[in-house]
Amino acid sequence: MTISAQASVVMSKRLLRTSIRSVKQITSATRIEPSKSIAKNEPQCSYVPREPCTSKIDESLVEEPPVFDKKLITHLERLSLVRFSDEEAVAHLRKAVKYANQLKLIDTTGVEPMETVLENLECPLREDKVEQTVSKQEILSNAVELVEDYFVTPPGNIPLEESPAKLDLRKVNEWDWLAMDKKN
Repeated sequence: MTISAQASVVMSKRLLRTSIRSVKQITSATRIEPSKSIAKNEPQCSYVPREPCTSKIDESLVEEPPVFDKKLITHLERLSLVRFSDEEAVAHLRKAVKYANQLKLIDTTGVEPMETVLENLECPLREDKVEQTVSKQEILSNAVELVEDYFVTPPGNIPLEESPAKLDLRKVNEWDWLAMDKKN
């Protein structure tokens, strides 16, 4: 077995141990009872709850998302290249931000940071010597489209123009989710 293969095996085992340890910490914190197997020969699994777990996050402590004004919406559209076509789309974004704000309240004391397989792996470099040359025609034969012996690449992220649709920002920031849920 080569050194890199051995290092890969060692790191994989280490990552697996860390993952198992993390799962044990999470399950011990949530106090999941061992589930009863449905089939007679099915092994019991104590890591998968039979019933949904209620959230232990106090909703009143969750930070409210920012007020979505025209400037912020335009900025987010430009960064993400996603058009918020109506008030409902922006309201969904607002709900997602509020949901993500719950992560700030999670207590991570005593939880080890994740490890990477490449953390302790050395990456030796070789000398930069030309071993085999490839002709220009061979290289250009891989191109989908050529212009004067140059590759033609698709355009990158092109910023969006300002949205022609006018959003009612009062509706966005005062969206009634209960009314929306009743529609569905």
